[in-house]
Amino acid sequence: MANPEELKALVTEAIFRSLDSAKRDELIKDALVALMEPKSRGNWDRDRKSDLQMAYEEAIRQIAYEEVRKALVENADVKAKILELVNKAFLAVLSDPSKNSDLVSNMATAIANAFRVKD
Repeated sequence: MANPEELKALVTEAIFRSLDSAKRDELIKDALVALMEPKSRGNWDRDRKSDLQMAYEEAIRQIAYEEVRKALVENADVKAKILELVNKAFLAVLSDPSKNSDLVSNMATAIANAFRVKD
């Protein structure tokens, strides 16, 4: 049996070929309009964005993520500075008695969750 993506591609191709050129042009124009039309994603969504805007924003996020990842992996100065800050944060939490109880409580919860039997 064909996988769902292959089946979808075959059906799409069959429908597309069955249309004459005028209908295909109309279909493509309608698809482009739909891509650019702002849509609400739910009742609480105030930022109406088109699929094209959302795709652009996702691409920007992916590029930014990759650049940050590269900086963390490849740039020794950045890596050293982050490790220094993480160590300072650990020391601050471990040396502050008011934060220790929260840390111990969170660690106890994490340990308990690790032993929880999953269905």
